[in-house]
Amino acid sequence: MLAELRARGLRFTVDGSRLIAKPVSLLTEELRATIRAHKLVILHELADESRPKPKFPPWSRPRYVDRCWRRRRTALNAR
Repeated sequence: MLAELRARGLRFTVDGSRLIAKPVSLLTEELRATIRAHKLVILHELADESRPKPKFPPWSRPRYVDRCWRRRRTALNAR
């Protein structure tokens, strides 16, 4: 939804629970009705964009984690 509206040249900002679309000159009554109907979806997509992305994908780990596990396993096996 958000990509579709941005392709038309609209930019969105959020102020509290208000959704602000600019430039106002591009807004037609049909677009305003669409934005009102899908406000929660647009707010959700904007929130997803603003979240920081993880440094590593969830399925991978930094190498130092694997090294720590290897050390711990060898220490436990030595007992």
